[in-house]
Amino acid sequence: MAVRYLGAEVQRMEDPRLLTGHGQYVDDITMEGMLHAAFLRAPMAHAMIRSIDGSRATALPGVHRVITHGDLGEKYSHRMNQLYPAPVIEQNKTQYPLAKDEVCYVGEAVAIVVADSRAVAEDALALVDVDYEALPAVVNVMTALEDGAPLAHADTPSNLMGKMRSSFGDIEESFAKADHVFSAAFMQHRGGCRSMETRGVIARDDPWGDGLSLWTSAQSPYLIRRALATWLDEPEERVRVIAPDVGGGFGPKAGFYPEEAAISLAARIMKCPIKWIEDRREHFVSTTTQRDQHWDLEVACTSEGKILGLRGKVTHENGAYVPYGILLPNSSLTPLPGAYAIPAIDVNVDIVFTNTVPNSPVRGAGRPCGIYAVERMVQVVSRELRIDPAEVRRRNYVRPDQMPYETGATLRGGVPCIYDSGDYEAF
Repeated sequence: MAVRYLGAEVQRMEDPRLLTGHGQYVDDITMEGMLHAAFLRAPMAHAMIRSIDGSRATALPGVHRVITHGDLGEKYSHRMNQLYPAPVIEQNKTQYPLAKDEVCYVGEAVAIVVADSRAVAEDALALVDVDYEALPAVVNVMTALEDGAPLAHADTPSNLMGKMRSSFGDIEESFAKADHVFSAAFMQHRGGCRSMETRGVIARDDPWGDGLSLWTSAQSPYLIRRALATWLDEPEERVRVIAPDVGGGFGPKAGFYPEEAAISLAARIMKCPIKWIEDRREHFVSTTTQRDQHWDLEVACTSEGKILGLRGKVTHENGAYVPYGILLPNSSLTPLPGAYAIPAIDVNVDIVFTNTVPNSPVRGAGRPCGIYAVERMVQVVSRELRIDPAEVRRRNYVRPDQMPYETGATLRGGVPCIYDSGDYEAF
């Protein structure tokens, strides 16, 4: 590297502009003739939609239209694309931009009110009449696979979205020759990003000129462009996605959201620019979060604290839909065994639907979950054998003379996980 960044004071080019109030975020953008949108969101975790009547809302002065799934047209009545397809996905449930006939989590978008201002649009939301038929909901990942558990989707045979496994080495031999076998079970709870700037979208459709333009508070404009063009079944060069200044992302702003598709179609229907800015309550109920994961593990070790093997099961909550494929559960498995030379690992993952907001990467995209699990088991060995935890770690680190070290795990692309260098004990 020509420039040293570690331990150096790196000058940031953008700070003066942002600190003096000259940044431009989605909500700072205005356009001639622009209308404002607010989303009507499901108030219950699971229900069938029997009817939607927007007549009282459209009678409110300043309201231009109430848009539902049926207004999107047959061409756009299909579910959103899967960003990360994988053969282990047994039930590939992605969202509709607006719920079709079933809502599967609190906060799922049901309709859009388009009005002269956001305030009027929000007032009109209370006047949209929706007839829901409440259905049993499942919100606990640990009961979702039990016999008789409510189904997160009415048309699925079970709540099991798919299964994964990371296995290498001779796990049976490792446990058979171990002096000790210890076990532990723990839950890693769901968490979110709560960025300073909530999500926001502006769409402008110019069928005789530049095509569809989308301004969105997002981390991945090129991914969104590709996904939106694919979903619309239109050439990618006819879709333009702009990410202006973004007030925090942390993972949840890296995907393709229903609101980006729905606001694009609203602009096309209304033939004018449409702006939607997520309020903080919406951010809590509809912006994706990161999983509940329950780990149930066993560790085999010698009396000196040398770890010989790790096995067990993970139950991974994916929320109501699968917007990111198996990215999160896979990213929780592939870091195993972390910084340690563990010769055998066998961990299975059940990926489970619940009637909760869908999952997405948040600050590490599942990797911290796998590392936390390994470190917890190191602590278990330390506690049970009464050996200082730092010493247990020293006895199990991958040594510099083992580098490059092939862990035995396989990365998402099918290639082996190899550590090229490092001296973990020194650090």
